[in-house]
Amino acid sequence: MLAAYFVVAALRPQRGEAAWGPLRRTMLVVVLAAIAAALSPAFGTNVFSPSSLARERARSHLRWKEALAGLNDLPAGSVVASDPVTSYVITAFTPHKVVCTLDQHAPTGDLRGRERTIAARDILSPFTSASDKAHQMAAHGVTHVLVNDELGPLPPLDYWTVSQTSAPLVTARLDELDGLFPEAETIGGLRLYRAGGSTPRHVTTIRNPLLRRSAPPSAAPVGEAAGLAWLEAAGIVASDSVSPGGSIDVTLYWRREDSLPLDKYFVTIRFNSVDVHLPLGGRPFPKVARKLKEAIDGVRYRFRQDHTIVDGFLSPDAWPPGLLVVDRTNVSIPVDVATGRYAVSAKLHTRVTSPNHHVRDFFYDDDVYEGVVIGEITIGRKK
Repeated sequence: MLAAYFVVAALRPQRGEAAWGPLRRTMLVVVLAAIAAALSPAFGTNVFSPSSLARERARSHLRWKEALAGLNDLPAGSVVASDPVTSYVITAFTPHKVVCTLDQHAPTGDLRGRERTIAARDILSPFTSASDKAHQMAAHGVTHVLVNDELGPLPPLDYWTVSQTSAPLVTARLDELDGLFPEAETIGGLRLYRAGGSTPRHVTTIRNPLLRRSAPPSAAPVGEAAGLAWLEAAGIVASDSVSPGGSIDVTLYWRREDSLPLDKYFVTIRFNSVDVHLPLGGRPFPKVARKLKEAIDGVRYRFRQDHTIVDGFLSPDAWPPGLLVVDRTNVSIPVDVATGRYAVSAKLHTRVTSPNHHVRDFFYDDDVYEGVVIGEITIGRKK
């Protein structure tokens, strides 16, 4: 608005003076240059540029166009069980019903939304038995199960998803149950199973390789409560000095003696520099002092990564009491972190869409995400 005022003022002739004096010309050139500089990004990469449009098309439902066309050929009244994102797309582009839909897009006033989200998870889960799957499919009238391993990177979902890591586990488990899923086919790169085979007469069980009686000797003992669960042991697999932009493998061994209700559970793994020296020792507010030093130095001295356990298929509400749950994840090291030693901590807690932080969380580093220390790594320079 201010720039527009100067342009109009420059173009409007003033009484008793030349229409285009040197001062007015200079002012107009400066203002037009400022406007051009401000608008220049809009003529480069923007939401309408070819590169942005191509990127959006690659992330859209168009990559599943063939699969959606195949779903349209299913009998009328079909009910498809799939992950929340794919289920949301199915309701938008096919006439079929689904068991669940994307977290925040459930129908208004849907009192069973969370229950159906977990039901869809248990139908696809590689860790549920044939009898559990049959029970959930009968309860929700499921006729087909669709496994989508082409979701790609997604923002964190509240409950569960299918990734390229968990999809092979899901399809391998469903392929084993050919009595429950008598037909399977690949449509548009996605795996579609027809339900309706023989239902197990008795409760069946499954051997879950991610459940253990005890931690292996190679894991370092922890033996502390880390949020909502007991962290028995942990292991960190990294070279002696991992570089910024690299990654490390972390394995956690969780346990609970009682069950937890359905909720949005996730694990935070945090890295805190133990070599950083803050002004005044970080007094009186360590977090403020650290962020100020990060701004001055142009590097980070703390970072974290959140994850759900096996994409949410082994969420704490599905843990059998007393057994250890093996939680494996790969943590990416940001490219802008400072080199040096980092203490690694872990914590299990619930996700809140709009977290109500305590005031001290904004001023002190031992905030709501602070967990139990499980080890230490050294981040070195890139070679």
